[in-house]
Amino acid sequence: MRKDLQKVQDFIFDYKVQTTLSNINNHLMSFNILEITGMGTQEIKHSNILGWFFDASEHNLEYQILNEFLRKVIQKNPEVDATRGLQEYLYLAKHKKDISIYREKDNIDLLIVDNANNVIIVFENKLYASERKDGDDGGQLTKYENIINTKYKSKLQDPDNGYDKYFIFLTKDLEEPEKGEEYWLRAEHQYVTDVLGNILKTKDDLSEKTKIIFESYIDLLKRSGIVKDDALKKLCKEIWANKEYREAFEIILNNKPHRYDELISYIKSFEGAKILKEASNGNIKNIFVSLNDVSPFVYRFIYNKQNLDLAFVVVSKKQELRYTSMTVNEKTLTMTPTYLKNPKKQLGYYMVSRSLSEYNNFMIQDKDLNEKKIHEILKVAQDHDENYIQSLSKHKAIP
Repeated sequence: MRKDLQKVQDFIFDYKVQTTLSNINNHLMSFNILEITGMGTQEIKHSNILGWFFDASEHNLEYQILNEFLRKVIQKNPEVDATRGLQEYLYLAKHKKDISIYREKDNIDLLIVDNANNVIIVFENKLYASERKDGDDGGQLTKYENIINTKYKSKLQDPDNGYDKYFIFLTKDLEEPEKGEEYWLRAEHQYVTDVLGNILKTKDDLSEKTKIIFESYIDLLKRSGIVKDDALKKLCKEIWANKEYREAFEIILNNKPHRYDELISYIKSFEGAKILKEASNGNIKNIFVSLNDVSPFVYRFIYNKQNLDLAFVVVSKKQELRYTSMTVNEKTLTMTPTYLKNPKKQLGYYMVSRSLSEYNNFMIQDKDLNEKKIHEILKVAQDHDENYIQSLSKHKAIP
């Protein structure tokens, strides 16, 4: 331990390190209004601000951001058949755009409907969570295709009143969709920051509020690693390339303060809660909590000691489990609405939510972690147990 302490002290007192750290700090915004709002990596909030960018809103840019973004999508997807139609819409539209933008309608991140030109653009926005590829509905992207195709007739079905439909899969790494690659156009968040950056450079009449929002969003995506920042990467590499500095940094990261013990205390203080199991995997701590001896559900808290955040998913003691829904942080956990088919068994329990990657929807940052928040989640889970048991009692099918 003494040796580790010396490495950290040498690192802190090194003049070159302090100069580089100062340059890194100066490179990032000291005041980021979006970070203050707790946006972080929450996909709903990111989709909300994308909707604000793409709309003819108070930034007074009409549809410039949307148009420039779509141009980049077209350039990246020349081989996809849908690109041709999107080009015609962008450059040869018959009417002035009359756009309505919907957020989280039918669980679709962003739905753009241009009723003047009979065009629909669907956005699936992924930051860290992965595409759900399985399920009775054919997977996440197939589900959205079916929803749109059911609600809106195509031009082939109705040449006069039908819609041209375009589907955009927005990820940080231009991820390939599992299915429907002939329909879904790939895009990355870098396109958005490139468009915003160009407008900041070329537009002299932007309002101060618009500038702050644009700059904050670019800064937020860079500091979150969602888009590349070559200058920042170079500064960080200067420190990481030095073996002694790297060792000191690893010691600091491994000893980062966390609130795991408080989390355990919060759970134990909830009446009826029983911690069935704690399991560790590196920096990831798993806590399995039962709230009702009759219920087959177990509530799994996933605490990341390195990223300092908490996730929440539902698992079960039984392989075959009938569906009930529950909502946490204004998001409904997606479970198969029949008996589960071949659920994955992890750490001794069967997954009830479709995939562990979707837990990002239920992320709580360490700074927001408190007894009240944990009690709220546990109360929702407790109600979920009771509703499930009551629904089975009516059918005399308590497990």
